[in-house]
Amino acid sequence: MLTPALDIAAFLAALVEARGPVQPRQALANALAALAAQSSASQALALRRIDAYAAEALAEWPAGSLPGGVIHPAILGDAAETGQPVYRDGSERIAAIPKRLRHAAAVLPWTLDDGSAGAFVLVRAGAAFTAEERGYLESLLGVLGLLAQLVNTTARAERLAARFGAIVQTLPHALVFIDDDGSEAFVNGAAAALLGISPAVTEPARVSAAMHAMRARASEQEDALRTIATAVAHDREIRDVRLSLAATESAPRTVLSVSSTPTRERGTPGRLWLYIDITARHLALEQLEANNAALETARHAADAANEAKSRFLATMSHELRTPMNGVLGMAGLLLDMGLAPEPSEYVETIRSSGDALLAIINDILDFSKLEAGMFELELQPFSLRSCVEEAFDLVAVSAAKKRLELALRIAEDVPWTVRGDITRLRQVIVNLLSNAIKFTDVGEVVIAIACAPKIDCQRAGVRLHLSVRDTGVGIPAELHKSLFRSFSQLDASISRKYGGTGLGLAICARLVALMDGRIWVESEQGAGATFHFTIDVDAVSDSGDAGEVHGPSYPELVGQRALVACGSEQVGHSVAEQLKSWGIDANCVTTTDEAVRRLRLLPYTLAILDRHLPGLDAPAFAEPTLASAIRAEAAQADLPLILMVSAVDVESRRLATRLGVGCLVKPVKRSHLFDAIMSQVMSHERWQPKRAELRGDTGWAERLPLRILVAEDNVVNQKVARLLLRRLGYRCDVVANGLEAVDAVSRRRYDLVLMDMQMPEMNGIEATRRLRGEARPGSPLHIVAMTANAMREDREACLSAGMDDFVSKPLRVSDLVTVLERLSAAARAS
Repeated sequence: MLTPALDIAAFLAALVEARGPVQPRQALANALAALAAQSSASQALALRRIDAYAAEALAEWPAGSLPGGVIHPAILGDAAETGQPVYRDGSERIAAIPKRLRHAAAVLPWTLDDGSAGAFVLVRAGAAFTAEERGYLESLLGVLGLLAQLVNTTARAERLAARFGAIVQTLPHALVFIDDDGSEAFVNGAAAALLGISPAVTEPARVSAAMHAMRARASEQEDALRTIATAVAHDREIRDVRLSLAATESAPRTVLSVSSTPTRERGTPGRLWLYIDITARHLALEQLEANNAALETARHAADAANEAKSRFLATMSHELRTPMNGVLGMAGLLLDMGLAPEPSEYVETIRSSGDALLAIINDILDFSKLEAGMFELELQPFSLRSCVEEAFDLVAVSAAKKRLELALRIAEDVPWTVRGDITRLRQVIVNLLSNAIKFTDVGEVVIAIACAPKIDCQRAGVRLHLSVRDTGVGIPAELHKSLFRSFSQLDASISRKYGGTGLGLAICARLVALMDGRIWVESEQGAGATFHFTIDVDAVSDSGDAGEVHGPSYPELVGQRALVACGSEQVGHSVAEQLKSWGIDANCVTTTDEAVRRLRLLPYTLAILDRHLPGLDAPAFAEPTLASAIRAEAAQADLPLILMVSAVDVESRRLATRLGVGCLVKPVKRSHLFDAIMSQVMSHERWQPKRAELRGDTGWAERLPLRILVAEDNVVNQKVARLLLRRLGYRCDVVANGLEAVDAVSRRRYDLVLMDMQMPEMNGIEATRRLRGEARPGSPLHIVAMTANAMREDREACLSAGMDDFVSKPLRVSDLVTVLERLSAAARAS
C-alpha cells in the first residue's frame, strides 16, 4: 500500500486548480512540483531532449542555478538507449565528475507520437529511490507522457500562431475579421492603415464603424456597394469587386479589389475581408485605355486622312487623265492624217509627252490603291517566258535606242506554266527593266529566273527567284535600304536627269509582298545593280499554250548543229539554251573571228549572226556579199542564215530581205526563234509557221477600219493592248476606268471598246450598262470584256450587261484576231 506521500490521487489533484481551466504548461509545472514534493527531490526537470548533449549542457550550468545539482551524462545515455527508467545511487563514486553531480537521480523517458523523445528527471541529495518510489514513479509515466505531448503540441501551435501572425501582419494587403455576434475582431497592419485605426483594436463595433466610413468614400459606386451588401446579406462569397474610394484631406484616391468569405473563428461565425490596393494598376490601366483611345482616334483620323487622300488622288488622276486622254486622242487623229515630217514629229512629241505624264499619274494612283489595301491578286495560269517576253516588248525600243542588249535566262527546273497574277508580276518586271535601261548607257540587262528554297514547307507550290541585272551606274551601299521607300531616289539630280516620281520601286516592293515574296538589291557604285525578288506560285501542268514551243516537236530539228554568234555572251547563251531544248547542238561565240574559225572547223547546218557582231563590219563582209561571204567561210553555199537585228534597226531588216536570209528581232522570243529556224531548215511546202498570227497582220486595219478604245486601269496592260493592236495596224485611245470610258464615248464615236472588268471608280459591268443606256441611234458600239476570270458566271454577267464578246487575260493577238473576225463577219452580214 502506498504511503500518503506517494498517493496518485493527491498527485492528480495537484495538477489542476479550482479557479478554472489549466493550461498544459501550468499542469506540467504543477506535476513537476508535486513529484518533487512526493519524492523529496531537490529538483524536478522536464527535458525535451534525452541524449548526451543535453546532459553535457546541464553539467555546464553554474552550480547555484540548479539546487542539488544534476545528473551524469551516462545516465541520460542509458535511458535514451533502453527507453526504460534509469536510477542512480548517490553513493556511487565517479571521480571524473563534480561533486554537485553526486546525488541520487531518476530518469523517466517518454516518446511522443511524432518520434521526438524526452525525459522527466528527479534529483535528490538523500538516499537512493526505493523500490516503492520507483514503482510509483513508473505508474505515472502515462500521465507524464500525456502532459509532455500536450506541452509539445501547445508549443508547436504557439510557434505556428506566432509565425502566421507575423505573416498576416507583414502582408501588404488589408485583412479584417469580424465575428457575427460582435464579440471579436481582428485587423492586420495594412488594414489598420487603410481604416485609420490602431492594429491593437479588436472591438468589432470600432472595426465595423471604420469599414462603414471607408465605404462612404465610394458612395458614387452604387453597383459595387449593392453587390457587396447583397453577398453579405445572403452569406455568399465576394470575389474581386472593384471599389474606388474618393480622395479626402487625409487620404488620396484609392482603388481596392474587395473579396470576402464567410468563415468560422474558434467556432464563432464571422466574415473575413481582404482588401487589395490596386490603385497603381488601375491608374496604369486607365492610362493605357486613354492611350488606346487616343491611338484609336488617331488611327481613325489617319484612316480618314488616307481615304481622303486616296479619294483626292483618284479624283485628281481622273480629272487629269480625262483631258489628257482627249489630247492624246486628238494627237492620234493628227498622226493618222499623214502630216508632213516636221508637224508629224511635233505631234509625236505631244503624244510621247502625254504618255509620260499618264505614266506618272498611274504610278501615283497605283501607290494610293496599294496604301488603301485596294489591290487584289487575280490568279490564273500563265507562261513565265511569255510574261517576260511581253515585258521585253514594252521596253525593247527604249533598250534598242541605247544599243542595250536584253536577255532572259531560265533555269531548267523552273516550271513552264504557273498559276499567279501575271499582270502584277509583269508590272514588277517592267518597272525593274525600265529602271535598269534608264540607268544603263552601255552593256546589257539580263533577267534570270530560278527556283528558290521554300521557307514555309507547309505551303504547296513553288518559290521563284527572279533577278534583273544591269551594267549601269550602280548604287552606293548606304542607299540600298532607302530605295524601296515612297518617293525615294538616289539624289535630287536623279529626278532632274532621268525623271520619274520615285514611286516605282515602292510599288514593286508592295506588289511583291502581296505575292508572298520579298525584294532586295545588290549593287556597288559604278559596277551595275542586280534587283532580286521572290514570289510564290503554283506549278501547272502543260496547258498547251499556243505561245510556247516546248520540247522537240519536230524531229527535223534533232541533231542539227547551230552556231550562235552574238556580241553579248548572255544573249548568245540564252539563244543557245533554247536551241538545245529542241535537240539542236548549239555553240556560242562572241566575235566574227571566232565565228569564222568555227565555221571552217565544223559542218554547221544553221548560223545565227548578230548584225552588230564585232568584226562583221569588215570589208570582207560588206552588205551585198555578207551572206555569200559567211557561206564561203563555211564552205556551204546553202548554209541557212539568220540575222539578229535591233528592234529599231529597220535597215538591217531590209538587208535580211534583200539577202534572202532569216531575220530575228531582239530581244529574241522563243516562238519567233522557232519560226525563223523552221522557215530556214524546212521547205515552205512542208512548213508554215504555226504562230504567224502571233506576230500580227497589219492589214487588218485596212480591211476593217475601226476606232478603238481600251478601258484598263493597269498601265502595263494598257501598253500590252496598244502593242498588240499596233501589230494589227490599229491605233487606240486608252482610259483607266469605267467613268473615263463613258466620258470618252460621249465625246467621240468608237467602233470597239475593250473593257476591263475590274477597274476603280466604275467597273466594266457598270460602264457597259451606262453605255448601252446612253447609246446613240445609228452608232453601233461593240464592247468586248477583258478579264482574268474565265468562269461561265463571269461570261454570263458580261453578256447580260450588254457586252458583245469576251476575251481572257493575258491578252493575245490571236484573241484579238478572233474578235476582229467576228466583227468582220457581222459587218458583212449587215
